[in-house]
Amino acid sequence: DVLGLEGETGQDDEQILTQQERGRLMHDVLEKFFRRWQADGKQAITLANLEDALETFAIVADELIEGLSRQDRELVRSWLRGSVAERGVAERLFVAEIEDQSEVVERLLEYRIEGKFEAASGTESSVVELRGRVDRVDLYADKTFRVVDYKAGRQPRAAVSLQLPVYARCAETQLRSDRGGEWRATDAVYMAFGDPRTAVSLGRRMSGAMDTAQERVHDVTRKINAGEFNPA
Repeated sequence: DVLGLEGETGQDDEQILTQQERGRLMHDVLEKFFRRWQADGKQAITLANLEDALETFAIVADELIEGLSRQDRELVRSWLRGSVAERGVAERLFVAEIEDQSEVVERLLEYRIEGKFEAASGTESSVVELRGRVDRVDLYADKTFRVVDYKAGRQPRAAVSLQLPVYARCAETQLRSDRGGEWRATDAVYMAFGDPRTAVSLGRRMSGAMDTAQERVHDVTRKINAGEFNPA
């Protein structure tokens, strides 16, 4: 919007939604699914409750695509819920959830990151005002957590993407302030439904990734404040 660039509108003949529309719909379905799942007193998705999760997902998805034409509904339903030929968003997500053995005690959905955060690089530090929204923060009983971001397409390149490690570091600060205790981010995951791997985790690189991201945020904002903000 600031640069006056045209939005992404391209779509191929087999798609009835643009990439942006698909992403927005997918986010809405997943947010509403997990809100309903938690409201029913459920947290972890396991083999034992997989069928229940798929059924709840189907109900939520059908509610959100009700306004589409019959043909479009069938295409979107197949993408979200899967078909005989291909797994849908729901099954791919739930399989990834089952493979994660951590016991979730609470999920924070559409978690807002907003405030002033310290960013350090070497011996220098600065206070940076940041805003963002995390698709999901999974809290564990031992005061650790992971951040989860959904992508309708492929995951961003880890070498240039700041999103997950910055979200994780900021969430640490906010959770410690809001809930008390030493909350610590132990993982950050892209659930990328246009990527064959689906779940792409920072895992063991988590601590180093957060430190590197913090340094880059400091360096970028220092250059912006000095008038050096040309696109690279």
